[in-house]
Amino acid sequence: MNNEALSEKGFPHQAARASWICPLLFIVIMMFGSRVGSQMILDLIGLAMICVGIVLAIIAFCGIPRYGARGLLAQAISGVLLNGLFFFIFATNFLAARARAGH
Repeated sequence: MNNEALSEKGFPHQAARASWICPLLFIVIMMFGSRVGSQMILDLIGLAMICVGIVLAIIAFCGIPRYGARGLLAQAISGVLLNGLFFFIFATNFLAARARAGH
């Protein structure tokens, strides 16, 4: 798909695609970044990417009335599920680390 076709569909289509790409980029950054950077900085970048992915999925959902569900709904649902899963993992790891630090 070329840039002209993407611009005709509108921003919600791009947001829907980016919503499920964000967690995949997060995985790649965590795989290769752990060898190079600080773990805390990588975790913050990952949390930011997860939040951006969720916001982009919401934007895609909001575009359904104008552009229709075709091409938006499945990608937005995938984005919400993937980002939600990673957010859940992030939150449980954070709470476990906090509990360990408190003892």
